[in-house]
Amino acid sequence: MKAVLFALVLFAALPALASAASPRAWLDRDSIRLGETVTLNIEVEGMTGDEPDFTLLDADFQRIGVSSRTQMSLVNGQRTVSTLWAVALEPREAGVFTLPAIPVGTSASNSLRLTVMPAATATAGQDVFLEVEAMPGDPYVQQQVRYRIKLHYAVTLLDGQLDEPSPAGAEMRRLGNDLSYQTQIGALRYNVVERRFALIPEASGELLIPAVRFRGRAMGSSGRFGPGLSSGRQVSASSEPIRLQVKPNPPGSAQPWLPASQLELAALGDTWPESVMLGEPLSLELRIAARGVDGARLPELALPQIDGVDVYPDQPVMRSGEDGEWVQGERRQRFALVPQRAGDVVLPEITLAWWNTETDRAETATIPARRIRVLPAADSVAGGEAEPAASGVPQPAPVASAWPWQMLSAALLVAWLVTLALWWRQRHAGQVAPAAQRPCPSGASLRGAILRRSPQDFESALISLARHAGEPAGTVGDVANRLDDLVQRAALQQYLQSRWRAGEVDWSDLGKAFARLPVFSRRVDNAAEHGHVLPPLYPPR
Repeated sequence: MKAVLFALVLFAALPALASAASPRAWLDRDSIRLGETVTLNIEVEGMTGDEPDFTLLDADFQRIGVSSRTQMSLVNGQRTVSTLWAVALEPREAGVFTLPAIPVGTSASNSLRLTVMPAATATAGQDVFLEVEAMPGDPYVQQQVRYRIKLHYAVTLLDGQLDEPSPAGAEMRRLGNDLSYQTQIGALRYNVVERRFALIPEASGELLIPAVRFRGRAMGSSGRFGPGLSSGRQVSASSEPIRLQVKPNPPGSAQPWLPASQLELAALGDTWPESVMLGEPLSLELRIAARGVDGARLPELALPQIDGVDVYPDQPVMRSGEDGEWVQGERRQRFALVPQRAGDVVLPEITLAWWNTETDRAETATIPARRIRVLPAADSVAGGEAEPAASGVPQPAPVASAWPWQMLSAALLVAWLVTLALWWRQRHAGQVAPAAQRPCPSGASLRGAILRRSPQDFESALISLARHAGEPAGTVGDVANRLDDLVQRAALQQYLQSRWRAGEVDWSDLGKAFARLPVFSRRVDNAAEHGHVLPPLYPPR
C-alpha cells in the first residue's frame, strides 16, 4: 500500500519536475561605482543537479562568495521547486560590461548589462564613506605629520577591513587605539571610527600618500527570498590620495637638524652643592624630552671640556612613546665629575639648538653655567695644621745639650721598657682589640670603581682595603659589618640589597658615602669581655 501511495505522489510531481524553465538571471543594481560589489542572482525552476558555471566572469570580476538555496512551495494545489544561486562580484575596473549567459546544465541564463563608474569621492549622504587628513600639508623634512583616517558609516557593519597607507619615502607609525564616536551630517547620523598615524618624511620634495580603501559587510536584505544569502551586503569606500610638499631644513639652521613641536633640556638629580672636597665625585644627569621626535633621533648629549675636572660619561638611556597624537622621545645621559685641583671650578653653559615647528623659528634650550668651590683634601688640611704657626710670642731659649752618653742610655732604657711591656701584654692578654680606628691608606681604586660603575671592581677594591687594614673580610657583607661610619655602612647595605634583588645600584649615593676613605673598627666579642666564654672542648695539655 505504501509503495502504491509513493508511486501516485511521484506521478503527480512529474509535471512540475519536467517543466523546468530556462535559468533567469538578474542583478541587484544595474550601475555601481568602482570599489563596490554587485550581486548576481540566477534562479532555476524545477529540480536540477547542475550548478552555474561562474568561471566565465573571472576575466572582469572578482568573485567574493557564492551561496545557494532550494525552496519548495504549494500554492493553490500547485507544487513548485526552485533553486537560487547568488554570487557577489567586484569589478576589476570601471566601464560598461555585458555579463555573458551562465550555463546551468543544458540550459543557460540570459545576459546582463552593468555600468561601473569611477570610485566616488568621500562625501556625506552615503551609507559609508572615508575622510583623510594630514597636518601640516607642507612639513619640514623629519617633522611629524599627524595623519588621520575617519570611517563614517550610517548602517550596521558586520565586519570590515580598513587599509593602512604605506607611502614611499616616509616612516608611518600608528598612534594609540582607534577612537569611536558619532556625528551628524545633514539628515544622517554617522558612527565614526578614527585611526591616527605619525608620518615622518625622510626627504624633501613631493610626498604621495596613497588612497585608503575600506571593504566590509553591512546588515541588509537582498534577493527575493528575504535576508541576503551572504549574511549581509557588501559595502566599500575609498579616499582620495594626499600630496604633501616637504620642505628642506632652512638655510643656516643648526646641525644636527632637530624639528619638534616642544623640547625641554634639563639637569636632573640632587641640588648642586656650593663646595666639595678635592677628589669627591659629583653626579650630573642631563635630559632631553621632545614632542614630535622619536628617542632614537635625539642628538647625543655631551659636556664641554672643564678645566681641572675629569669627566666620566655613562651609557645613554633612550626612550620612545606616544600619547595618541604625538610621538614622544626622551634621552638621558649621566656624567661623573671628579675635581683634580682645589679652587673655583666653573661648569660652562650647556645649549641645544632646535627648530620649533609650532612657531616656525629657531630656538635654543639652555642650562645655565654653574660654579663650585673645591676644597683641599682633609689629609692636606690636617698636614698643614700640624705645622707650627708663626707667632709674635718669644720662644724660650733652647736648653744646653746634655751629655750625649747619658741621653743615649736613657733612650735605650725607654726602648727596653716598651719592648718588655709589649711582650707581657701579648703573652697574658692574648688577642686584644687594637686601636679603635685604623684608616685605610688609599682609596683611589675604590673611587675609580664607583666612577666606572663596576660592581666587581668596587667589591674587590673594598675587600682589599679592608684586608689591608687588618680586617678579616672575605665578603662585602663582612666589610659592611666592620665599617665604623654609619653613612658608609647604610650605603653599602643598600648596595647589597640592590645586588640581591637585581635592581639598579645607586652609584651616586655610594660616591657620596665613600667620598672620604673608609674607616673600620674591630670589635671584641662581649662574651669574651665579660669572661663568659665557654671552656674549650679539648683544653691544651
